[in-house]
Amino acid sequence: MINTQWTVLLISAFTDMVISTGTALTSAMVATGSAQIPATPVLILAGLGGLVAAARTIQQALKASADTKAFLSGDPPPKV
Repeated sequence: MINTQWTVLLISAFTDMVISTGTALTSAMVATGSAQIPATPVLILAGLGGLVAAARTIQQALKASADTKAFLSGDPPPKV
């Protein structure tokens, strides 16, 4: 079974992806003054932006402090 910390990290990354993609699509719709879904290239670009946001979330979590690394791996935190 997947570790709870990894589940939280994946949900966080997915949330960032959805927010980033939605923001890009909404911005494209406002910029063009259209109420229709933008063209395919805009959808692809928004999706890539969402993936970048998700990757950045995961990257920041993985290069966090020693305490956070220990928490994500399920190990006890290091003694200070």
